[in-house]
Amino acid sequence: MIKILLVTNETLGEGEDSFLASLLKDDFIVELYDVSQDIPSDCTNFDIFLFRNAWPERIYDRKIKRLINIAIKNNIIIYNSLQQRSKSFSLKSYLYYLNDNFNNVIPTYKTLAEFPENKAVLIKPQNGGSSYGVKIFANKNKIRRKLNNYIIQEYIPFAKEQSYFFIDKKFCYALETIAPGMDNRWELKEFTPNRKMLQIAKSFMKWNNMPYGIDRIDFGVTSEGLMLLMEIESDRSYLSLEELSKSTLELVIAELKKSINRVFINET
Repeated sequence: MIKILLVTNETLGEGEDSFLASLLKDDFIVELYDVSQDIPSDCTNFDIFLFRNAWPERIYDRKIKRLINIAIKNNIIIYNSLQQRSKSFSLKSYLYYLNDNFNNVIPTYKTLAEFPENKAVLIKPQNGGSSYGVKIFANKNKIRRKLNNYIIQEYIPFAKEQSYFFIDKKFCYALETIAPGMDNRWELKEFTPNRKMLQIAKSFMKWNNMPYGIDRIDFGVTSEGLMLLMEIESDRSYLSLEELSKSTLELVIAELKKSINRVFINET
C-alpha cells in the first residue's frame, strides 16, 4: 500500500485532517505529522508527503521547506504539486499579474501612489492567511506604515464569499458564506454554481495550471452578483470537509484517492 505522511497542524486544522486520514486509511497507510513537532526520523520511508492544514506559513515556513527538500532529495512525491503558475511569483504577488491580465479580480495596486484618492483600502500581509494581519482604512491617507510586504487592494464590502474546489482540474464542489462579514466567513453552505460562475472559477484554475492536487479558488461576491477573485489557495487550503453533504464528501474522497493513485503511478 502507498504510504502517506499527512502533514498538518491539528490545532489550527480543527480536526479536519484527522477526519481526512480516517477516510483514506482503507486504501492507504496514513500517518499524521503535526508540523509543530520535530520532523519524524522515519519520514523518508513514506511514498507521499500530503501537505494539508500545515500553516500559518509565517511560523512554519522553514520546516515546510525542510520537508520539501527532504522529499526532493529522496524522490518522495509532494502533494499538492509544486508546479503551479502562482508559485512562479513571490507569495501573493501573482495577484498583481492577474489584476493586470484578467477581469474578475479585486483591484490590486503595487503602491499607494497608484491607489485612488477616495476609495477605502484593504491591506494584507504577503505571507498572511485566514485574515491574519488584514487591515482596512477609510482612504490611503489614513495609512501610516510601510507596505513593502503587503498586498494593497480596494476594500469592497462583499455580500458573500465563495470557494470553488477542484481536484486534478476537475470541479468537485463549491461553498459560500451564509452571511456577509469576516466574522462569518467560515459559516458555509454548499451551493451549485451556474455555468457563468463555474467558467470564471475555471479560468483561474486553468491559469494556475497545477498538474495534480487540490485547487481552491476564492471569490468575494458583490450585492450585484459580481465575482471578484480574492486568492488562489493551492498549497494547504482548508477544505471544510465536515461541512459537506454525504454524497459530496464521498465524491471528493473518491476523486482524491484516484488522484493519489494516479500521481503515484505516474511519478514512480
